[in-house]
Amino acid sequence: MFLARMDLFRKDRVHYPVLEAVREVTPESRARFEERYGSITFSNHIISAEGWVEAYTLHEDGTVERTFHEAGSEEAEHVRGEARRPPQAW
Repeated sequence: MFLARMDLFRKDRVHYPVLEAVREVTPESRARFEERYGSITFSNHIISAEGWVEAYTLHEDGTVERTFHEAGSEEAEHVRGEARRPPQAW
């Protein structure tokens, strides 16, 4: 999962056999996998000192969407606020 997260920054599409396999399993199996390892659809963010945020989101079909949020926008402030919160314990 770590490598898939890092590839979001470099690619337009992310393909990993484990993600493909999880997409094909029963809903119950997928729920157990995601409970243990996290969702197979996720986002990474680049947060600048100037206030803008760039989001990279992995969608269900493996495509990667890049979104830019201007400094001061509601979305940028939300991401910045979430980044300041202490991490949750596993």
